[in-house]
Amino acid sequence: MLKITRFEIDHVFEGLPPPLLEPPTDELETKAFDAIKNAGGFMWLVGSRSIRHAATPDSDYDFLVITRQRIPEVINGELGFELDSGGAHYDPSEGQFNSWRKDRVNLIATDDQRFAKRFLAANEAAKRIGLLRREDRVTLFEAVLYGRLSESKHQWEAD
Repeated sequence: MLKITRFEIDHVFEGLPPPLLEPPTDELETKAFDAIKNAGGFMWLVGSRSIRHAATPDSDYDFLVITRQRIPEVINGELGFELDSGGAHYDPSEGQFNSWRKDRVNLIATDDQRFAKRFLAANEAAKRIGLLRREDRVTLFEAVLYGRLSESKHQWEAD
């Protein structure tokens, strides 16, 4: 299988945060990180855990994973992740990614570089703006990824 190269990642994702070079947390086993990396994948910590003061103690660890293959065999098989069927603010059935879950780790796996670039741009914008409320991050991600506004209410509209 043809792997994505670091040169390609640096070129396509220029101006965005670089991918992780090592597992950032105990929640993501070194075995899983190495297996994805060895399969030609690159990953980034995204979501509330990547935004200062946005995560709660119960927050998941979300990682964007880009590979040449939408469902890398390594995720589907030996690592024990299960396909998430949706029900979140993003919909894996939209066709641009698959979401894989194991315990508190969520892998957002895609082979679509444009989707990954938009996802990273939305995540970086959420960091720079300091979006602490989940509802606000959902609104931003849905606008950037899908060109629509979420049903979530803004803080000033609540109550």
